[in-house]
Amino acid sequence: MGEKHKSANQFDKEIKEREERVKQKVETHFEGSRFGRVIGYIIAALIAGFFLLILNKYMYYATIGDERAVYPFVTGAFFEYLPIASTVLIITIIGYGLLIIYDKFLFRQILQIIMDILTLVSIVALLIIFPFGFDYLAGTIAPWLKAWMLYACLGVGVFGTVAGIVNNSVKIFTQPEEEK
Repeated sequence: MGEKHKSANQFDKEIKEREERVKQKVETHFEGSRFGRVIGYIIAALIAGFFLLILNKYMYYATIGDERAVYPFVTGAFFEYLPIASTVLIITIIGYGLLIIYDKFLFRQILQIIMDILTLVSIVALLIIFPFGFDYLAGTIAPWLKAWMLYACLGVGVFGTVAGIVNNSVKIFTQPEEEK
């Protein structure tokens, strides 16, 4: 019985060692993997392209209502914001295309900071121009609530973008030299 117990413990030990080796291989493969980053760049570029299409092609149809009454959600000021948003989205798509081709650490971090700064400029321009109309809510409850919800969402966008800029900036200075 003692030998059986010993071989069972040895078997368990071998299984655990194999699990650890497999886990290590998986972590090594996916952690910092260029393949994973390239897939992320492609998805981000496609999302930016989708928003570029929506803003330039279908925003003319941005209305709220039913068949009886249709109220425009965006105002004429939207066309002041459109070139800013389109430019930022095009530069973002180009940036991700460059990262697909050349993905070195320092280049990636600097390009990410540039794209984040442009996103911040776009969000601030959106807040300044504010091309949204809430006139259709005049007779309903709390029209100010809708505007404040939008401001809150944009504020979170500003906060997140600034956090991304700080994060990527810190990474440049804290990354070991051999990984740059």
